[in-house]
Amino acid sequence: MVVETTIRDSVAEIYARHILKFLRGTRLINNGLTELELEHTQTFARATETERQALRFVVAMTPRHGSPPSTDDGIRSTARDAFLMRFADGESLDILKSQRRNWIQEIRNLQFAMERETEGRADITSARPFAWIFGRQ
Repeated sequence: MVVETTIRDSVAEIYARHILKFLRGTRLINNGLTELELEHTQTFARATETERQALRFVVAMTPRHGSPPSTDDGIRSTARDAFLMRFADGESLDILKSQRRNWIQEIRNLQFAMERETEGRADITSARPFAWIFGRQ
């Protein structure tokens, strides 16, 4: 049972890394979301406990260099988080594309990257991490 949990968590971490990459947006990689910022996202609020642990782990493992995130960084991350939740809620892609066509492409790219990284893994089941985000589109 312990092995299954460890494997599943590693898959959750792969998904979490890509979701956090989307939320980070154009921030420098070494200036990603802080744990406090993460905990205030809708993504974090909707996540399962396993997904939350994976998100926290990835944030904790992100090296911090340079200045802390700016107010503008926070505003952009909040907008990206809200957009991701609208995507998760199944809002029409036509409406979303009219607002942020490049963000739709980023979401599609991260879906492809997550699938590629987890392809052929025996530990992927119907309980795929973050399925609530990608299951409706």
